[in-house]
Amino acid sequence: GPACVRRDQHWIPTRGGPAVVQSEPAPGMDEAGVWRVAAASERESEHPLARAVVARATDLHVAGASASGFENVPGHGALGTVDGARVAVGNPRLMEREHVALGALASRQDDLLAAGRTVICVAVDGQPIGLVAVADAIWPPPLAPGMNKNTVDDAKFRTRFTAMSPE
Repeated sequence: GPACVRRDQHWIPTRGGPAVVQSEPAPGMDEAGVWRVAAASERESEHPLARAVVARATDLHVAGASASGFENVPGHGALGTVDGARVAVGNPRLMEREHVALGALASRQDDLLAAGRTVICVAVDGQPIGLVAVADAIWPPPLAPGMNKNTVDDAKFRTRFTAMSPE
């Protein structure tokens, strides 16, 4: 059956993996262009992040692009050709490796990483065209008033160790 998580005495179905939260086009780029390139490059991949990107592009009815010659770069992302242009889609390490300077997107990337997102960078012919932010479909949970991330972590820590304490 579907994956579920327990939250406040209720079982809540999850979408069973990562979900795309948002995209951040580079200045002068449109969101559809980012999705078009990202989805074309990820279409052949079995990676859960890639599937999340393709699913989101499909939800947005973004027209497909022709992709070819994609090679997986383990732990980094993928390189290939979309509509005749060289494309790099992957994490910040792949952008460094391909000498892509994120420019105006660098601070947005830092914000998204700080918020616990997985960030996929999309570059065409060495120029960044946007970022795609991915998060687990049900994380973070909504916080009760007066709670912050530290109280949640503290509660999880206490619960774990209380459960393990011998009677």
